[in-house]
Amino acid sequence: MVISIGNPIPLYHRIKTAIKEAIQEGRLKPGDQLPPERALVEEYGVSRITVRQALAELEQEGLVMRQQGRGTFVTPQKLAQPLVHLTGFAEELAGQGVATSMRVVAVRTVPAPPEVALHLHLDAGEKVVFIERIISTSGQPLLLDTRYLPASLGLVVSSALLVRQPIYALLENAGHHPYAADQTIEAVAAGQREAKLLEVKIGTPLLLIKRVTVDETGTVLEYASAAYRGDRYRYIIRLQRHNHLSEE
Repeated sequence: MVISIGNPIPLYHRIKTAIKEAIQEGRLKPGDQLPPERALVEEYGVSRITVRQALAELEQEGLVMRQQGRGTFVTPQKLAQPLVHLTGFAEELAGQGVATSMRVVAVRTVPAPPEVALHLHLDAGEKVVFIERIISTSGQPLLLDTRYLPASLGLVVSSALLVRQPIYALLENAGHHPYAADQTIEAVAAGQREAKLLEVKIGTPLLLIKRVTVDETGTVLEYASAAYRGDRYRYIIRLQRHNHLSEE
């Protein structure tokens, strides 16, 4: 397809529009790879700079993602999680029928950092179980799951167990039943470590979820955080206004 130079609409914009329409109409599906830049140059009869500008704008709009050394792919549809029930991060995905894979980065006993000790109601330096995992979907990292559990719970955790069972199931099997959680959500930029583990650029927007979970007695069971790739995840919250009868 050769684009007429006499058309007043910028060349890059017309290429962007053509690819965008292909995505919206389903001719290009989530996960599909776009043709290489050189193929787009030949197809549209434009320069490589023009093609790169079109791809850059599509990436800014979240429609495609460019991976170094692999090419440009249509962005997978964002996974959505309603804020209703208390479940583990990976457990919630499984409940939606989303296939996931897990890589345990670390599981060890460490002295509690000050922030962790504060949330777990411990003295700084007390022993806690530190767990760090990467949860992936469609072959790509989705979230970095980090948890601290009081060592006093006596929970025996191993990499093999974490791959087979949700953390909440492990807690319940040990007699500690998660009952409620306070959760905060904020936007952050990926640091060097998050960028490496989630395979994104430093500074990429992430959705950071922090959670403090307690049992029915109010005993704190965990201090957890999950850093989700902002291009692949969103939360859904339903709000309802209660109409009260006016006083007569």
